[in-house]
Formats: sequence, structure tokens, C-alpha cells
Amino acid sequence: MNHEASTTKKTFAGSLHQNNVHFAISTMRGRRPNQEDTFLIQTELPVGDCSTRVLPNHALFAVFDGHGTSFASEYASEHFVSVFCNQKPFMEYSSIYLKKRADGRSRIGKASKICGLQSEEEKDMLLLHSAIRATMLTLDAKILEEMMSDSKYASKEALFDVSDAGTTAIVVMLTPNHIICANLGDSRAILHRISNEDNQQTTISLSTDHKPSIEAEEARIRKAGGIVLSGKIEARLAVSRGLGDFDFKHKPSVLAAAAILDQDEYPTNVDFIMPEDQMVSPILECTTLPRDDTNDKFLVLASDGIWDVLSNDKCSQLVTTIFSEGEQSVALTCEELLDQCYVRGSLDNMTAILVRFASQEIGCGGGVRKRRKQRKNT
Repeated sequence: MNHEASTTKKTFAGSLHQNNVHFAISTMRGRRPNQEDTFLIQTELPVGDCSTRVLPNHALFAVFDGHGTSFASEYASEHFVSVFCNQKPFMEYSSIYLKKRADGRSRIGKASKICGLQSEEEKDMLLLHSAIRATMLTLDAKILEEMMSDSKYASKEALFDVSDAGTTAIVVMLTPNHIICANLGDSRAILHRISNEDNQQTTISLSTDHKPSIEAEEARIRKAGGIVLSGKIEARLAVSRGLGDFDFKHKPSVLAAAAILDQDEYPTNVDFIMPEDQMVSPILECTTLPRDDTNDKFLVLASDGIWDVLSNDKCSQLVTTIFSEGEQSVALTCEELLDQCYVRGSLDNMTAILVRFASQEIGCGGGVRKRRKQRKNT
């Protein structure tokens, strides 16, 4: 298909109320015919359906990289927060946090392990992990229900096309003490941090790509009746976990898994397929790190259009260099990241979220505007 590439970017920026944290999101269609990436940034999390009761000092960032149409990615970005904030584990966590904050213990979860028991901190993080996991299962079912019930997808022909729709998900939650990253697919997140041990810059991978060619992923795919050809499921799909992609899932099990989240066990009948056994699994992987206000510099979450042409370390080096050249704008830094990936030949949509922490130093120089001027003059 012939189509004209677009380097037009949509960029948004803001800041969090906590510790001078600034963020920006920039997105570009690039060399693809349509933009199928979506994103979300939520700086205040409502507790349940309450519009006035919010969880302070917590924020959510996410990138959803859609494929086969933008249906699944758009649905996920629009509904993730409302589904997440109504999960019982999230509301339990919120109640604990708000009570401790009212008691003057804003740094939640400081008890240490005693006799092998979980610390308060571990229990708190497990509640959030459970809430994100349940959110993914619920969204998967809701996307399927929407496809099946909406009149514009009701015809057999339309449903055939939209059933190819799916999305990866990379979600980062900032709590006062922790960074939680949840991943489905091959979008990715990294943290740039200075090591306490040797004062060296380090890039921490917060997620691992889910590719069909990975041994454990391929084993699950084969057990579910699929095959991996040329690194893709059935030579069609290049990721092994995600939302949607119902051509590769047992649909009744998708609906059943979400319907019984509050129960201790899934059905044992032979027709039910566990979410972790689906050919394309909606079961995320979670990474949790303690925050380090002294040494944490920035976070990058991005769709694979970035990672196709930049390694984790190269991305980290590029952002560090831009800041060292005197760029104070997180928005312009984020845009320059996309521009550099485009120049390096990225063929995909590109969406990146950059979160800059207070400890990131800014150097002297003309920053991104100087770079653009130099490019214009060459």
C-alpha cells in the first residue's frame, strides 16, 4: 500500500503534585497508513465510582499499541482507569493508604519481614498487582462484549475484520514509594537511574517483550493448538500476549474468566481455558521497584516503533544527551526522541511517554531547538 508518511506529532505535557515530577506524551503516525497507538495519563485516581474521593500522590501512565485496527487500543485507553479504580484490591489498597495518611504515616508499608510473614509493603504491592491483573482480564472480556454487541460489528463480515484487532499494553503506576510496571506484548518501559554502588548511570528494564519465538511463550502457543512460523503465531501475529486478538483465544473462556474474578477458583470443566493457557494470553508480567528520589532520573514508556530502532541503553543515552544539551522541556525532549527514531528508519507508529524526576540535571546549551536549527541548515 502506498501512503505518505507523517511526522506530525501530537504532544501533551504536565506535572505531578509530588516531588517536582514532570511528564510529556508525544505520538506520531510515522510511515504507517493509520495511527493505532493510544495512551493514557491519569494524575488523580478516583476511588471506585466516587468523583470526589481520590487517591493522592499516585499516577498512572500507559501506552497501548493497537494492531488490526485501533479498536482494542482505543477501548483500553478509554476504559482502563474506570475498570482499575473499581477493582476490589485497588479499593482495599486505597482504604489502607488513606487511613495511614490520615494517621500521619504517608509512607505506606514500612514493616519488615518477621518469621517469613509478608511485610505491609509486600501486601500493599500485591493488592495493586492483583488490581492490574484483574483489570486486564476485565478489559479483554469487555472488548469482546463490545465487538459482539455493537451494531456496527454485528454483521459477520464486520466481526471477521474486527476480530483481528488487538493491543499490547505497557502500564506504569507511580506510588509514593514504588514504581510498578505491568506489561502485555512488546511495548516497553525503562528507568534511568544512577547506581548507589559506583555512581554510574544504569538503564533498568521494567518489562520483558512477549514474543512468540520465546521458548516458554511458544510452548504455551503449541499446547493451545497453535504454531509459530517466522516468529509469528500462525505467521500472522508478532506478539504472544495482549488484549483482543480473539482469533487466537477461546472466546467463552475470555468471558468466563472476567465473570468470576471475585471467586477463588476458575471453572474446572473441560471447555474452560485458563487465561494463562490461551494462545494469546492476557496475563501480564509485573515488575516493582522502590523509588529512589536521589538517583531516579527519568522513565520512558513507548510502543515498539521506538524499540524497533533503539535499544534500551541507546534510548536512555539519547534522552540523557538531550537533557545535557540544556533542554528543559520534557515535551520537546519527547518529540526529539520520536524524530530520532523516524530518522533511524522506524516503520511503525510511535508513541512515547517521558517522566522526568526531580533529580535529573539539565545542562547548558540550545537543546532541541538548536538541534532542529542545525538540521534545517544542513
